[in-house]
Amino acid sequence: MKIVLLSLIALAFASCEEGAKRTFLFPKIDINAGENGEEIVAELRNLPLEPSQGDLRLFVDELILGPQTPRLRPLFSLGTSIKFCFTSEKEGKNVLFVGLSEDAISQNGSCAEIQLGIQLFERNIRENFKNIEEIVLFIGDSVVNEYQN
Repeated sequence: MKIVLLSLIALAFASCEEGAKRTFLFPKIDINAGENGEEIVAELRNLPLEPSQGDLRLFVDELILGPQTPRLRPLFSLGTSIKFCFTSEKEGKNVLFVGLSEDAISQNGSCAEIQLGIQLFERNIRENFKNIEEIVLFIGDSVVNEYQN
């Protein structure tokens, strides 16, 4: 009986370790941030190795959902959804196109300032997907950035 229990526990830990480790960066909730800006905190997550929607789309989904750690702010307002997320090759570069709903620009106080949210979105993608050379982010029907590596 003990051997079976230990085997199940070992299997559970092994399955938890399987997956892609990804780093998510979110601003810390700090009412005393002052002139130095907001502190950025890294959150490590294990994501499935081969998600049905693909690594990049799962990462973007998780990023838009926001932090799992208390006292961290989401990048965009709650209720923000992804309208599209795909990569394409443009002039020999891997380009990521992401469209967010207009909810992303409504500032409700619990999320990062919109410019910081956009900057951290780009930084999260760059640090986790080195093959992405350009990021084009839409909110509603407007391009809000064009990061080029």
